[in-house]
Amino acid sequence: MHVGVNMMWLVIFGSPLANRIGNIRFIVFWFICSAVAAFAHLFIYPESYVPMVGASGAISGMMGAASRYGFRQVRTFSEDRRSEFAGPILSIGQSVTSRNVVGFIGTWIIIDIITGLATPSMGGEGSSIAWVAHIGGLVAGFFLIGLFDKRRNQEI
Repeated sequence: MHVGVNMMWLVIFGSPLANRIGNIRFIVFWFICSAVAAFAHLFIYPESYVPMVGASGAISGMMGAASRYGFRQVRTFSEDRRSEFAGPILSIGQSVTSRNVVGFIGTWIIIDIITGLATPSMGGEGSSIAWVAHIGGLVAGFFLIGLFDKRRNQEI
């Protein structure tokens, strides 16, 4: 179920982000958010021996990036019917004063915490879902997307 939900979020947030920033930048963004997510988990659970990839954290990073666009999307009218995030990236100040952004990020963090506390542990090491990694990836994507979007200040 976890993989299925991740794939759904990947389509919803990953596709428009990849279309906006390009494939190579998207892959680098993915790996950086994944690494930050894994390090966040390791920071909170330094004694953990459970293997972790960080893919969910990378997808959460895409959610953080999407919030910096204010979730605005535009569809191209070409044959491939692509969508991408639209407009300039919101500043951090604009983001934290936007009801949509704060509501989404707050809800996502609350869901992660509840999921982390409610899911059974693997080997007595906390939750079977790396909820801290989700939050770490979200924060990484929120703050790092500006480095990856070469059109960050352009209207689309």
